[in-house]
Amino acid sequence: MVLENYLKIRIMDFTKEEYKQRLKKVQKMMQDKGIELLISHDTNNLNYLTGYDAWSFYYAQCAIVHVDADEPLCFVRAQDAGGAYIKTYLKNENVIVYDESYIHTWPRHPYDYLVQIIKEIGYEI
Repeated sequence: MVLENYLKIRIMDFTKEEYKQRLKKVQKMMQDKGIELLISHDTNNLNYLTGYDAWSFYYAQCAIVHVDADEPLCFVRAQDAGGAYIKTYLKNENVIVYDESYIHTWPRHPYDYLVQIIKEIGYEI
């Protein structure tokens, strides 16, 4: 995506260290409960874990946390990707962008693409 090449400025509400501490807390709880992969669609959790903050909750978006990962993944539609690149501390490759062709195109759904990505990464689902 073109945005990835020029959006290097981060406008985060908290430091990267704060987000890393939050991730570690969540991963500890996941470990305690035997959860290997957590997918949260809640906008509050998405913001808490990544810093992503947008009014696009009416479309598929989520945070994906693996118990052993250094960073969560942020799954957003292409139109909202710019906000994810600016507002999160994540490496660009951890912002997973789905194409607009998944919007309101039965039987395609953005989460079909997410399942494909999760499998490609090697996470068991």
